[in-house]
Amino acid sequence: MKSKLKDALFYLFPLIYFIFFVKFVYQNTSNILYGDEWDNLYKALSSFNLIQFLNYSQGGHPIAFGLIVIILIGKISHWSVYWGTTINAIFFLINLYLILWLKRKLFGQFEFTDLFYPLIFLNVNQWEGFVHGDQIGFILTVTAFLVFLIIINLKNLSFKKEVMLLTIIPILCSRLTMQGLIVALFIHIYLLFKYYKTNYHLLVLSTIIIQWLLLSPIFYNLFLNHNKYIFLNKTPSILTYITFISYQLNILLGFGRYQFFKFLPFPLFIFSLIAIFFVLFLKERKKNMTLITIVFFYLYSLIFTAITTLTRSGIGYGMAQTTRYIPQTIFYIIGSGFFFSYLIKKYNSDFLRTIYFIFLTFVFVLMLNFSYISSVTAATKKKSQDGWMQCYVKTKDINYCNYKTKYSIFYDTNSLKKYLDFLEKNHYSYFSNYK
Repeated sequence: MKSKLKDALFYLFPLIYFIFFVKFVYQNTSNILYGDEWDNLYKALSSFNLIQFLNYSQGGHPIAFGLIVIILIGKISHWSVYWGTTINAIFFLINLYLILWLKRKLFGQFEFTDLFYPLIFLNVNQWEGFVHGDQIGFILTVTAFLVFLIIINLKNLSFKKEVMLLTIIPILCSRLTMQGLIVALFIHIYLLFKYYKTNYHLLVLSTIIIQWLLLSPIFYNLFLNHNKYIFLNKTPSILTYITFISYQLNILLGFGRYQFFKFLPFPLFIFSLIAIFFVLFLKERKKNMTLITIVFFYLYSLIFTAITTLTRSGIGYGMAQTTRYIPQTIFYIIGSGFFFSYLIKKYNSDFLRTIYFIFLTFVFVLMLNFSYISSVTAATKKKSQDGWMQCYVKTKDINYCNYKTKYSIFYDTNSLKKYLDFLEKNHYSYFSNYK
């Protein structure tokens, strides 16, 4: 009875904290499309055949299935950004519960320190990841990744059910974002390692080959447009990788731009943990599901940061400070939390418990400390977008409003005029206030 009550409290706490999270999202959402969201509206208003649609990419990301979700939400809500950001927030909560389920499944019970997970996972420093409606594809990719981890941790799942479920996920997530290809790769590696010595190995291998053949147009499109998607004149140096990835780790906590040397200890600590983990993992003869789950947590964020360094570092180190990357890199912290729990369970060490508590407290306090800056930044952006729209409603002059407000909501002035006319004519989005 006590165990059930304890579990109920741990599952209830995120729901209570979620109320404040949703309040932040709503307060900092401007009900007008911004940036890439205008491209999504263009797709909704255009005619494309199925092949063109499935191979559609945005900034290198194959987003066909994510775009279907975005367009569906847009049409149902009359392109209200509030709908998109609210659904983003709901999936953040779902992803948090998936992590908590994994924690409970792998370690048998919740610990006091698990209360930090909602505080860390729903931190407002990642505000760009949820105050724009077009981020749903990126969030759903994380959902697909966590669902994969849950499936491989389910006991007594038949071969047929497991392979069927793990075949569907790569098909869907590979056309949500580029990160979906990481999830597809993980699933196929897992299936190969699990079944290569069984009678099912040929069936599994043929399934994987067929799936990658179906994914080949994504790579063809990326190769065809590599100069557009990979903003580099040369391959990044080792120092570039170290610096860029360190910036991405620091932004997890909310650190401002170019504070690499001042806050180098946190990246060093995380990568030291990762190094220790992989040494222990390789020495461990029996690779249990807890270790395998932690491997996937770490690898997901490591591969993501490596890819973003390769494709974005040419623009400048400021790209590493993009807060919309945090939902993808948060698994550095989640994986470290699971690793500490594994060590504590294995060695029953009070010293490790103390270090773990200090680590979580350090992460949370710094996130909380910098959340004020994130709140101000998010509020300023909303104010700028609202100010631009107020100017446009009065003048109907895009160039004048760009100059007057020193702000722009889309780079293509000619297309923007057409989209704004469409929204205004139908009283959609921001113009719903002027019926």
